Amino acid sequence: DRNRKKECIRECYYLLNEYAEDLIGLPRGANPEVDDDSDEDDEGLDITALIAKEREALNEKKKFEFKALDTDASGVTFIQYKFTKVEGVEPPKYADPVELQRKIFEDIKRLQKPKTRFLHRIIPIQFVCLANLEEIERYITPLLARVNDPSYTPSTYAVQFKCRHNNVSKESVFELVNKLVSKQHLLNLGNPNFVVVVDINKVCCCLSVVEKMRDFSEFKIRSLCPDHQDDDDEPRPKSSFSSSS
Repeated sequence: DRNRKKECIRECYYLLNEYAEDLIGLPRGANPEVDDDSDEDDEGLDITALIAKEREALNEKKKFEFKALDTDASGVTFIQYKFTKVEGVEPPKYADPVELQRKIFEDIKRLQKPKTRFLHRIIPIQFVCLANLEEIERYITPLLARVNDPSYTPSTYAVQFKCRHNNVSKESVFELVNKLVSKQHLLNLGNPNFVVVVDINKVCCCLSVVEKMRDFSEFKIRSLCPDHQDDDDEPRPKSSFSSSS
């Protein structure tokens, strides 16, 4: 049933909000809006002023935002989140959509609870560029910097390619990625250690390099908890995370 996109988006928001504290580097249960001196400062304010003050404090503390973008692709939802950089402060690792998804999947596997009903797959996206080989090479090169470092242990990789409404060929993308990946790594389509994601939709290309691919179970939520049973067997849309700053 392809009419479940709204439910899919709602579940994406739910997951992202659940892990928002990790995203901005706060311990669970922490409340950055609480100020020890706030009670004294609030004395004499009426309810309207208190609400206005609280809203202002929330806006000041807001370091991220989530937004669903239209893909015009059936069964596919794209969720963008923006992380606000603070000068002199190192961004938390969960500002990276791959690490954020790894955390979510670790919890789903540990709890053996899928957390979603309509959302079937989540694909983390690190860069979005124009869907042509020149732009793909420009943006995939820095993503490969870590695995291409000579100190990185020789490993195996694969390319996950998907193309909708565009004539960029699978062969040309595979040839490009194989040229850019260090020769110390071997192509292994069956059981790769890291995967280069190239997902094209019309004029946009979504890119990621996902290490420790075994942790992601091919991005399928239900594969992490196969014994969990739902009340229905309806097909579920998939989603993508994107991060920008």
